[in-house]
Amino acid sequence: MAVTIQQAIFTSAQTSRLDGYQLVAASNGVTPEDSRELAAWCPAHDAMLRDDLAAYSVNFHPVSATRYCVSRTINGQTEYSGRGGRQVYTHCLLIDAPQFAQFANNPFHLLAAATVDANLSWRSSLPSELKEIKLVPAGKPVDLALFKQSQTSRIPYLMTAWFQEALDKPRLALTGYGGDESLFAQFFNLTPVNLRPLFSFSTGLRYSPRRPFRFLGLEGNHEEQRRAVRGEGLALLDLANPPMNGDRLRNAWATWILVALRTNLPASAVKLLSQADPDLDISQLDPLGQKLRLQLLSMEEDETQIAAEMEREEVDEPAMAATANPPTTDGVRKIVRSHAPHPAHSRATSSARLVQIAGPLPSSQIEGISLQEQQRLAQLDELVAGALTGSIESLAQLQNVWPEIASQLPPSLRSDVQERYLAYAVIAWKKLNDRRVNRNPQTAASLLDVLSLIFSSAP
Repeated sequence: MAVTIQQAIFTSAQTSRLDGYQLVAASNGVTPEDSRELAAWCPAHDAMLRDDLAAYSVNFHPVSATRYCVSRTINGQTEYSGRGGRQVYTHCLLIDAPQFAQFANNPFHLLAAATVDANLSWRSSLPSELKEIKLVPAGKPVDLALFKQSQTSRIPYLMTAWFQEALDKPRLALTGYGGDESLFAQFFNLTPVNLRPLFSFSTGLRYSPRRPFRFLGLEGNHEEQRRAVRGEGLALLDLANPPMNGDRLRNAWATWILVALRTNLPASAVKLLSQADPDLDISQLDPLGQKLRLQLLSMEEDETQIAAEMEREEVDEPAMAATANPPTTDGVRKIVRSHAPHPAHSRATSSARLVQIAGPLPSSQIEGISLQEQQRLAQLDELVAGALTGSIESLAQLQNVWPEIASQLPPSLRSDVQERYLAYAVIAWKKLNDRRVNRNPQTAASLLDVLSLIFSSAP
């Protein structure tokens, strides 16, 4: 059943009420108290760590004892006031605690569901009002595929150190994660569902004392790291070189995370994590970690059967979801995914893969353009390639980036660009399908998403 989400936009604008950063629009269910909280938490001028158009930030924080906000911040056009820098544009989704529980208390589940339906993209013409939106909850409490992703490379040690520090320190400034916010999604996936609302976080924003996030992702910005430590004594955790304590110095929950990720029993570990007590208190994590570790080590013989049961559930769920969520009458397709890979990684992989399959990307085929125009179109290449291969984040960023790129192109060049991307998208779609025994409807859906965007939103 769909749940109701309130929404609001916070950005810089000239309105009849105010000049500057303000809540320019909100749905009717956003209260005056909510508005004051959003004005305090939302970023304003020069708050983004990066100034390019592809930069974005994901944020999660409470707005009251019973309501949460999941937001995405992006860079818009140049500030109207002429003071320099880009307009910082934040789209907020407000959800009450009972409804948030239906998304497994996971901000990434909510954000994935809203990415297309809520139109989180930057708008050159700001709305004066917004309507509440309806979203169908999706995503497992603990996702097996994401869990397996956490078992790769050095991530088990990174997650172990993260939980160790998170349970020992009140707030952390995270560095060395390369802007990969999928690590935040993995942290939530490994956290008991009812404790997830305790961990507010921000990625891609500068430090500010008025935004008391529990986790502040600062990437590799050393100046911001110094400001955070000086300002409020945030503890720094370098995820590129995570400290590793011995078992005796480590809390039991962090040790459980290490054992769960390092033992080749992913289905059993996910089953145990999914069964955590809904009334669990954070002070009970240590004894729970000890209990789960012992239980897991006794489940080796059950792993094959548990994995088979989960696989059957994966097969059955899409059919049940299709029955429960028929196509909308307004023709808008819903794209709901529990999590997405980091867009930078997925774009790089997608563009390299498409070049092999469908030939050189469109930007390299357009002659007579300036270096700046070529660079902007190369950025478009990456996002189109990611969107064609199913990346929801690439599609969302394409919604932001394409209108601005299109507005900067001469009309004659813009038409040429549109025609070339049309031709390339159709070729890529055909060749992607030729490589499969059965045609994949999702590929056609991705193609339609890209084409409708590029042809409908050009100025």
